[in-house]
Amino acid sequence: MSAKGRVPRVIVGRRPLPPDSTRALTIHSTRTRFVAPLKRVAVVQWHSSRLSWQRVGLILALGPMSKIKAILLSSLGAIAVQPFVFLAWLGVPMFLHGEASQLPDVVSFSPMTALLAIPFVVLIGIPAALLLAHYGKLRWLPLALIGFIAAALPVAVLVPGTDPGFSSGGNWHGRRVDFIVNGDPTIYGWLNHIESTIYFGLHGFIGATVFYWVWRRSMGPNNSFKPKPLRGSA
Repeated sequence: MSAKGRVPRVIVGRRPLPPDSTRALTIHSTRTRFVAPLKRVAVVQWHSSRLSWQRVGLILALGPMSKIKAILLSSLGAIAVQPFVFLAWLGVPMFLHGEASQLPDVVSFSPMTALLAIPFVVLIGIPAALLLAHYGKLRWLPLALIGFIAAALPVAVLVPGTDPGFSSGGNWHGRRVDFIVNGDPTIYGWLNHIESTIYFGLHGFIGATVFYWVWRRSMGPNNSFKPKPLRGSA
């Protein structure tokens, strides 16, 4: 052992013996390296007159590979669902109002929503899910509300209105209306702003819902990030 290294704390405990074994020993060694905690779990057994060493687990920062896989699959699901939300929100009303000629443009733009969702999932969704899981609070509703707020807030702060003399209008559920007149938002301008905020919030809400559903399918009901101790270990 190097003189510079820190002596690891070793805990020795007993575990039930297999029928064909005469002695079993469990060793837990914990050390700190590069600030990240490192935990090694090993089992030494005397089996059929031979000494065998089996590494049971190696847990780093994010945890076992099963949890890392669940994070990746959940994130992909939350991103992949965004084009379908976009098509349902814009494509279906266009079709119902006889504006099917614009559907190709909506379909061609829909993949962009998946690209726009990537930073939200990576920077907000994954950290929020990890934090909730760490404290054992990962549930559908809290995660879905976080997704809704994260997606809606950037749109909500962009209130309608601009410089005096500017006017704009658009289609409001089949009607041609004015949204801004001489720089001031009309009632339709505010209604359109509220609707847009809710629409973007639904992107985050549905994305977080898919994230949670895939997570539960991957990890099962026990979604805690706390490692399980070995049976019979001290």
